[in-house]
Formats: sequence, C-alpha cells, structure tokens
Amino acid sequence: MPKGTYEILIIDGSTNNLVSNFVANYLRKYNFVRYIKRGGCNLPEALNIGIKNMRGRFFKQLDDDDVLVSGAIKKYLEYANKHKNYLIFYSDAYIIDEHNNFVGDEEERNYNKQKLMTTIWSRPIGVPSSYMINKEAFKIVGMFNPKSLVVEDWEWRLRAIIGKELLMYHIPIRLIKYRRYKDQKSYREMVYAPYEMYKIRKQFLSAYAHNIDKDILKDLKISRAYAAASLMKRYIEFKLGLKENRYYREFIRRIELLFS
Repeated sequence: MPKGTYEILIIDGSTNNLVSNFVANYLRKYNFVRYIKRGGCNLPEALNIGIKNMRGRFFKQLDDDDVLVSGAIKKYLEYANKHKNYLIFYSDAYIIDEHNNFVGDEEERNYNKQKLMTTIWSRPIGVPSSYMINKEAFKIVGMFNPKSLVVEDWEWRLRAIIGKELLMYHIPIRLIKYRRYKDQKSYREMVYAPYEMYKIRKQFLSAYAHNIDKDILKDLKISRAYAAASLMKRYIEFKLGLKENRYYREFIRRIELLFS
C-alpha cells in the first residue's frame, strides 16, 4: 500500500522496557509507526488509547500474537469503499497454533438485521482481530468497556448491533491468522466468558429491552445454566493438581456466584 495511507500504533501496557527496546529500531526507520507507553493498562484500555490517538478513518485491531495475511489491509479497504453504508467489517480467519501450524479456520457469513441481533446475542461473531471499524462507529456506540476484560469485543458489538442497530459487513476471505493453543493466557481465561456474557446480557435487559426481540430474550433463560455447565466442565478438566492455581480458585468462586 502507498505510504501515508496507514499507520501502526503500538500500545505498550507492560511495566518493563522489553517492548520499547524491541520497537526502537522500527520507530527510527518508519515514520508511520507510533509507540505509546501506558504501563499497567488492560486490553480494552489499550484499545481505547489506540482509538483516541488514531489519525486515520478505520481502526484495525491486531493482538500481539495474531498475524495479518499479506495484502489484508488493501482488501479490507476495497470492501469498505464498496459498502460505505457499513461502519463495521469482519473477515474469516485461519486458526494457527503456537508454532504457526494451521489447525482450523473461522468462517462466518452476512446476516440480515434480525438474524444478526439473534446471533450476536447468543455468541461472538468472528475473532477479535478479524474486524475493521470506521471511527464514526465509536462516536455512535462509545468506546470499549474497561471493566469487560474477557469479552470486551463481544460487549462492544452487542452495544453496536442491539443498542444502536448498526449492521456489520462480512468479507468472505481469510485475512487474519488467529493464534489459539491450550497454554495461551487468553485461551485459558475464556473459561470465564459464559459467566461474563451472562452478566452483560442481564445488564442489557434493563438498558436495551425495547430493542431486543422477544425470541432473543428467551435465550437469557438458558444463559445461567449454560454458564454453570461450561464452568463445571472446565473445573473437571483442570481440577487435578490445580487446587492452588488461581484459575482453579476463580472457577470455584464463579460457580458459587452462579448458584448464590
């Protein structure tokens, strides 16, 4: 792509100098690479810092262990320019492990308004790094919720689609290599997702009940049971040898909360 048509913002939430030392050469060599240090910030806070400091029209999240397919940005922009009535775009993705081996893929499709609301209410659509968002969407929806640490991307899109009735356009091409493996920190923490999604849905009932279809509301009735079942499954998987592990203790705490 021509120079000046994109920028790379590196948001460093670490409390050491490893990242700053690593990117120093890139900062000297490329004027389109910018570095912002915010030690101790969490993921949604880092995303918000990037959005507030971006100079371009589109925001593209890329987590530190994911990879863009060659030519991906050009392809995203081609679709965005063809479908200007959309503010949110998402693609399919390759799933890779810690050794860059292909282990699967993530495929989605375009949904009409009703089906989109029903689907996003029940589950996340696509993977976080597969999205490109027009910055105008953040003026309408707001920023990522700093308190939503596990499903911050799903929570934002729930507000966008159900709260503000925005539509998303699906790009039927794999433009991201999304990393997923058993010992990955984000993968292990996804055990909390059903419980977090249950809490978020509950909050939405009071805030956006007038926008939610009755059929969608029925899903909430089984959300509590699904969250409990998911946590119990992970509890059984991890129980051996992990009684002092913080994940184990958190499983137990959240299971108890579900039934309290």
